[in-house]
Amino acid sequence: MNTFQVISVIISAVFLLSTIFGVYLKLKIDITKVDMRINAINRELLQREIATLLAEKINREDHKEILTKIDHLIEIYSQK
Repeated sequence: MNTFQVISVIISAVFLLSTIFGVYLKLKIDITKVDMRINAINRELLQREIATLLAEKINREDHKEILTKIDHLIEIYSQK
């Protein structure tokens, strides 16, 4: 092998390794982006679930209050 062939092989090997590393790095970045999106979606779902549970709790309390008022009205009506 002459000098030109050796330099050509070395340059090809460096180019190939840098390309492989670039693809690996790009895939790692893409996987991290997907993980971040999944975490954001999970966080949003958790917030929605908490909001739903709070709404149910408020509705339950309002329902009890309304039933108490209805019972009170029934008592008032029954006494007349």
